[in-house]
Amino acid sequence: MSKKFVVCPRCDGEGYVSKLGAFTSSDLDEWYGQDADERSGFVAEYTTRGGAYDEQCPVCRGQRVVTKAEVEAMHAQAEDEYVYESYSC
Repeated sequence: MSKKFVVCPRCDGEGYVSKLGAFTSSDLDEWYGQDADERSGFVAEYTTRGGAYDEQCPVCRGQRVVTKAEVEAMHAQAEDEYVYESYSC
């Protein structure tokens, strides 16, 4: 029986995820003020996949695909964590 592979749901098949997470335009304004060159340099580097602000996807380990069984296990773990957090004090 062959394994069925699907695009990794964590990195959307890119093999990398951001180390920084999300930020807003207001954050950029606060960090860089009126310095358009520094701001555009940061944005260019931040949007480069595999660049300084990325790390290898922990789910697919950079392979960009996972098995359907791995996805099902991820969903089950997320559901278990949600239930645990919902009922813990």
